[in-house]
Amino acid sequence: MNTNYGLTYPKETDFYDINIFNKNFSALADGIDKAKNNNTVKSNYEIVIASENSSERVKKTADFICSAEDSSIVFQNAINSAEDGCSIFVASGYYKFKSTVNINKTLYIHGCNNTTNLYQVGGNSVKAIFNITGKDVELKNLKFGDSKGNESEPLLYVRAENIVIDTCWFAQYQNTQLNVNSICFKNCSAFMRIVNCCFARMENDTATIINCSSVPSAGIISGNYCLSNNYMGNMPVKISVMDSSSKSKLIIGNQNTEFV
Repeated sequence: MNTNYGLTYPKETDFYDINIFNKNFSALADGIDKAKNNNTVKSNYEIVIASENSSERVKKTADFICSAEDSSIVFQNAINSAEDGCSIFVASGYYKFKSTVNINKTLYIHGCNNTTNLYQVGGNSVKAIFNITGKDVELKNLKFGDSKGNESEPLLYVRAENIVIDTCWFAQYQNTQLNVNSICFKNCSAFMRIVNCCFARMENDTATIINCSSVPSAGIISGNYCLSNNYMGNMPVKISVMDSSSKSKLIIGNQNTEFV
């Protein structure tokens, strides 16, 4: 007879033996118990975040549920619990950020297009939604919105390389009186890929959308568009760069672009 995994496999010439059958059955039961015990904790390579107003079906499967008043703390806890290279799915819903969430590792954060609404809230001073310090971060299918304040930070601070922002929405309707960037790069070599994004502004047509003025930059900025109440048609995507060398290293295409 051949044995494997504690089981005894009969040959065609073997006779039925009730003792061997019982031994095999016990081994199978032990294996099932071990498998159940080893899989009670979900892998932290895939994390689901929901908001309090996400659907009940989604909330039942979510690893983290953000409160209606402030998503910052729970969102930060989810980031902290994730392993490097983890995928984080953000369900449809509204997420308010009273403070900035720090992303300090390689993460792939995906939402449900413009139904995943992440927006700033606050009083006089409004903080950025994300501060990205981990390299190779990817943001996709997320909508970022601003809040009105006398002092406002950009929607995103980026302080790391190889950042991908794909098919995201940036709605800056509240802070029309301030020249606030949608995305601001600081203290890094801004190697980026920003593609297929929409930047919507209510009135302030003068604001720089992608600010790389203080860092050397390179990468792809393509397929984006900008909308405004005061501009007929596709408004220019305004980009500030450090110097002519940085400008030459940016591949721009399929969009109306203005360097400022």
